[in-house]
Amino acid sequence: MSVQENLLTAKDFATTWNSSPPWVMEEGVRSVYFETNRLDHNYPFFIDKDGTFVCNPENPSEKFYFKNIMDRYSYIGRKELRVFEMLEEKAAQNEGGEEELKFTWFTPIYPGKYPCSKVIFHTVINEPGTKNKTILNLVKVFDLSANYCVQIAREIFPELKGVNDADELRSLLIPTKDSQIQELIEIIDELNKYVQRPDSLLTEQQLSERAKIIVKMVRSNVSPHAVALEMNKLELLGRYSISCPPTFSELITGMDKYGSLEFRCPHPDCRRMNRRQSNMLISNCQHCGKVIPRC
Repeated sequence: MSVQENLLTAKDFATTWNSSPPWVMEEGVRSVYFETNRLDHNYPFFIDKDGTFVCNPENPSEKFYFKNIMDRYSYIGRKELRVFEMLEEKAAQNEGGEEELKFTWFTPIYPGKYPCSKVIFHTVINEPGTKNKTILNLVKVFDLSANYCVQIAREIFPELKGVNDADELRSLLIPTKDSQIQELIEIIDELNKYVQRPDSLLTEQQLSERAKIIVKMVRSNVSPHAVALEMNKLELLGRYSISCPPTFSELITGMDKYGSLEFRCPHPDCRRMNRRQSNMLISNCQHCGKVIPRC
């Protein structure tokens, strides 16, 4: 992906971040840095009686619940929401003292939304003396097709031998052994061996300081274009593609000037779900390749 394309996507992020608390925005900036440089990303979230949340590192009593921002309207959003709910359910059922539950979730490339594939490892930890949980998450990003994601998943997890579709894989929260995590990490690290990263990576302090600069600009209503340019200047934008955030109207309605962003292939032998980028049309089905007729 070109720098110009990443600037446009960063501009979209800057537009959507303004509705979040400052410390949540900072995590968003960090995620952009990690993802565009194809770096692993670790982060925790927590579960209490009210749901799943992240908390302010400087004030742990300040919580931000994911249910306030989850996409419940788009096709891909509903699929991801169901996986998220499954993770909450599994965590709630884990009353095994010091026992840890581990899961893997694949999010393959999805046209118009995810230009790269990810694997997220979730580790559920019980908080002693309470029903609260901590979930540790490790994100690994790589540039491979959705079909290759399915192939890797089937190699690592024998119970997935009947899974042939990336959409089906995306819907699964997979119980995972330590040995499977290690095997999958080794495969992805080998795939990413030739990724071109900056000569010197930002330190944790540098990343935190620069994220705060961006958050201050967003909260001061600096134009999203200027925010994106500053992110590039501060070396927060790498060379690789990043997940595209929906606009507010797309998030709520799933529509743009041409109609629905998501639609099924009209051909009876396919009928799989397509997703196009906002204000852009596609000529062929993203799965079977057949021409999509227009009215």
